[in-house]
Amino acid sequence: MPSAWTAPDWLTFGECLLRLSAPNRCALSKRTAWSSRLPNMPLGQRALRFIAQGGVDVSDVPGVPSERMGLLFSARRPPP
Repeated sequence: MPSAWTAPDWLTFGECLLRLSAPNRCALSKRTAWSSRLPNMPLGQRALRFIAQGGVDVSDVPGVPSERMGLLFSARRPPP
């Protein structure tokens, strides 16, 4: 039997964009949950695992066979 749901301190909604850049992770000090949908394919599953590794509750994010996932390309540049 699943445990009772506890409201997070932060709840985010929105599209998941795969950002392709060098790693630079930061930790959140609040209980955080994310609500969205991801494609039910290896890329979507990998994104979900990565988000969960950061301590974000993703238990309500469904894998949807026909869903799409956006890509975000990012390049770091030195300040001017």
